Amino acid sequence: MKTLNYKKRIQNAIGAFLCTFSCCTPLFAQESQTLLKPNDIIKVEVFDEPKVSVPGTTINNSGDATLPLLGQVNLSKLNLEQAAEKIKQLYQADYIVDPKVTVMLLREAEKIVSILGAVNKTGQIAIPPSGLDLSTALATVGGLSPNADPKNIALTRASGERAVYTAADVSSGRAATIKLQAGDRIIVGQNPLANKYITVGGHVGRRGLVPYPLDGNADLVAIIAASGGLTDMANGKILLTRNGKTTTYDYNAILKKGAATVNLLPGDNIQAEQRGF
Repeated sequence: MKTLNYKKRIQNAIGAFLCTFSCCTPLFAQESQTLLKPNDIIKVEVFDEPKVSVPGTTINNSGDATLPLLGQVNLSKLNLEQAAEKIKQLYQADYIVDPKVTVMLLREAEKIVSILGAVNKTGQIAIPPSGLDLSTALATVGGLSPNADPKNIALTRASGERAVYTAADVSSGRAATIKLQAGDRIIVGQNPLANKYITVGGHVGRRGLVPYPLDGNADLVAIIAASGGLTDMANGKILLTRNGKTTTYDYNAILKKGAATVNLLPGDNIQAEQRGF
């Protein structure tokens, strides 16, 4: 009976050892897979050397960590074991005989995506643990601004790969579910017609600059209507000046659709002439 109990204790001990080893394996795997990057916070321990051990230091945007005696040490894209080995070699070269160095990740930097350009709120957003797609990212910043070019949504990956999508692609098309990664940048281009104007003068309700329609549809009647229409003093003749050349149009004939609609371009100048007395 004692022999059986002894054998059983040995089996339990072996089982516990195997369990401990198997439980530790993911940690070792994590150490080998985790690559350090800017804004990670690490702890550096040098055994029996408290003056050079660091309880916490942040890796800067260049990938450097500040360490005693060594100054700036670049640890970017190294795993924890590689970082420890690099620090060990540097200390061993000039300062400490056979140092025992351990590097631990105290807090991983947030995985950030940048959104710029013609959106309602530019900035950076964090990728949640569940992931983030292109459509959700744009919705998070309030979507495209009124001046956005719906055909120019550029996604530049951290790797440098770049692709351009349309608003339709993002809302329900091929780009809607594209998963974003840390370091990606989304840049929404501005509509090329944004901040373009037509100058309206003469006998209209409101003189001045009229914003050019972002859809590109700017005809003479619509622009005059946007300026408050013609006043009682107008004779119905409109002078259109474009690139230094002036052409006269009969506004009343255009209204009656007896003449072709006059399409305007950004930078055009139109003047409503005064009727004679």
